[in-house]
Amino acid sequence: MTQLAKFAGFSTDRLVMRDFTEQDLPAFAEYRNDPEIARYQSWDSYDMSKAKAFFETQQALSFGEAGSWYQIAIADKQTNKLVGDCVIHFIEGDDKDQQVELGFTLAGENQGKGFAREGMSGLLEFIFNDLNKRRIIAFVDALNKPAAAVLENAKFRQEAHFVENILFKGCWGSEYLYALLKREF
Repeated sequence: MTQLAKFAGFSTDRLVMRDFTEQDLPAFAEYRNDPEIARYQSWDSYDMSKAKAFFETQQALSFGEAGSWYQIAIADKQTNKLVGDCVIHFIEGDDKDQQVELGFTLAGENQGKGFAREGMSGLLEFIFNDLNKRRIIAFVDALNKPAAAVLENAKFRQEAHFVENILFKGCWGSEYLYALLKREF
C-alpha cells in the first residue's frame, strides 16, 4: 500500500497552516453553516455529517496530487483553534506542475483581523518557494468585495471579469479571475 503524502504545514506570526484534525470539525461545520459564509460558497448549509464526510475525503488525498483540491486548516498559533481554511487545487493538464488555484474561507468572527492577509502571504511564499509553482489563480464572486480585496492586497491582478458566466444557487452570477506569477511575487 502506498503512503499518502500529507501537507507538512508552516506557520506565520499568528497562524499555523496544517492538515485538518477531527477536533477541527465542530468549528469547521459551525462557520460553514453561517449564511454569510455560505453566501459565496457551493453549499447553503453545513452540519457535522458533511464535516465528517469532508474529513474522510481529505484523509484519502495525497498532497500535490494532480486534479485534487487539498484543504488546509488555518489555526491560531497560540490556541490551535481553527480560524478558517484554504484550498489548493493542483490543476491537471500540460502545465500541471506549474500552476495551482486557491480558495479561502474565514469564520465570521475572524474576519477583519488581518488573518486572511497574513495567511495569504504565507501561502504565497509556500506555493512559490517551497512548491516552486509558476502561477497561482483564484476565482472570486464579483459581489465578494472582501475576498477580492485580499487578493488585490496580495498583488494579484484581475485578468478577467466573467459576466453572468455561472448558474449559482439558481441565479446567474459573475466572477473575477485573479492571477499572480512567481516573478511578480
